[in-house]
Parts: sequence; structure tokens; C-alpha cells
Amino acid sequence: MPVPALEKVREEEKKLLEEEKTLKKETELLEELKVDLSEKRTEFMDEVAKAGREEAEALAGISKPAHMLTALPAPSAQEKPQPEDKMAAVMNMLNDARNRFHSGDYEGARKILAEASGLLGKTKVKAEEKRRINLDIMDLETDIKLAALG
Repeated sequence: MPVPALEKVREEEKKLLEEEKTLKKETELLEELKVDLSEKRTEFMDEVAKAGREEAEALAGISKPAHMLTALPAPSAQEKPQPEDKMAAVMNMLNDARNRFHSGDYEGARKILAEASGLLGKTKVKAEEKRRINLDIMDLETDIKLAALG
């Protein structure tokens, strides 16, 4: 004669195993999407860099008359970089680290991420934004560690 409590436990275990199986499949799919997205992001960054180089080369051939050349005013010693400038620097560092990672320069990427993380810590921005970027940094750090193992 089956014990109702034991049957209930077995059913619950079966449900949990099915749920775990589903979660594993979803995790695998998300990992595949993550890799695809990372590759697309790298391709995009490469295209942006190429377009920037091409534009710079095109502009190099154009000379401006002397009266159109103006010097930027020197920043005063009391001016502090604005949070937007720091965030732009952090984002540029994160992209640079990502590009180095994809080119196999794990140590260079790790050093840049450490710098970006330090600068982000000194930047006054919304907690949401800081958390999102910290997650991006941790994600790339994890990718670097995994790549170094394999």
C-alpha cells in the first residue's frame, strides 16, 4: 500500500527534476545567444573603428584654411571631469577590453577592466547604471577566466 506522503514527495521531486532540466536547456540557449551577441558586438565595434579610420583618412586629405583652425581652450585646474565624461571613458575602456578579449589578449583585457572598475567606482551616476556596467564588467571578467582555463 503506497504511503501518500512518500508519493507526494516523489511527485514533487519529479516536478523539480523537470524544472531543473528546463532551466538547463534555457541556460544553454542563453549562453548561445550571449556568444552570438558578443560576436555581433565585436563585429559592430570593428565596423565602427573601420568607418572611423576611413573618415579620418578622408579628412586627412582636406586642409582647412588657417582662419578656421581654432585651438580648444585649456581646461582650468579647478575643472573636474563630469560624470558623463567618466562614463564615456568607462564605456570606451569596456569596449577596448572586450576587443582585446576577442583578440586573445586576456591580460590586457583584465588590466583595462580593473581600470574601468576603479573609474566607475569614483563616478557619481545612478545606481541602476552603475550596477548594469558592473554586471558587464563581471560578465567579461568571467569570460576571460573561462577562456584562460580552456
